[in-house]
Amino acid sequence: MKRIHEELIQDITRQFPKMGYIYLPDCRCAETVVCNWNIDADGVSHTQCKEAWICYEGTPKENGMNYCPYCGGILIQHEYVEETGE
Repeated sequence: MKRIHEELIQDITRQFPKMGYIYLPDCRCAETVVCNWNIDADGVSHTQCKEAWICYEGTPKENGMNYCPYCGGILIQHEYVEETGE
């Protein structure tokens, strides 16, 4: 798991070489390299790291989000599926 985290840091460093520093968020779910986001009926995304996010248009993935802004984990989005009364 540490190797994957180091690869992510190297990827960020390659993308932003001129900044001289990189911002690494507080990793509250660093043990899990991914952060699952469950979207509820109202469009609110509830994150695995116990935060919430609202996109006013589209979903996080439709808005180009690939990483959780709270913990830095790879964002895995789970769409809301309406339950039927059958």
